Amino acid sequence: MAREFITAIDVANTFITKFKNEKKLLKHKKLQKLVYYTYAMCLYEKNVPLFGNRDNFLALPNGPVCKEIYDSIQNNKKTNDIKECLSQEECEDLDTDLQEDINYYVEEIYNLIGDWKADKLVHLSHSIYGAWQKLKEYDNVLFYLKDEDIKEEFKNLFVE
Repeated sequence: MAREFITAIDVANTFITKFKNEKKLLKHKKLQKLVYYTYAMCLYEKNVPLFGNRDNFLALPNGPVCKEIYDSIQNNKKTNDIKECLSQEECEDLDTDLQEDINYYVEEIYNLIGDWKADKLVHLSHSIYGAWQKLKEYDNVLFYLKDEDIKEEFKNLFVE
């Protein structure tokens, strides 16, 4: 039976496969930002998260980071250059309609910002319109970005 929910790993793996097929290099930092803006686009267009729950993205110094992806890369001892899927088993049993949703959003974000360098994406995520920017810095405290702020960021950066 096909799985009927999307994970951040599913979205990451779709980007990894796309970059591999295009023979382009994909680094961890860039992957995190592409997944973040894919999530943001879905929030903006459908008003529902593409995956996970309300605590999907941590505000870290280099911008939004999905802990699920970060942990998978660390646990699998992946290098900074990502060439293989993080968890292939999860991708293989995903419902076809859900994979089509992922493919749509990945393609849209890839066409919009897929050629940007990771540092430019970090800078974008730190803009005055960014959800990351709305948080205050506190020592040794992790903050999760709010979906309504992520959605607003996408609207301000890419729609208006």
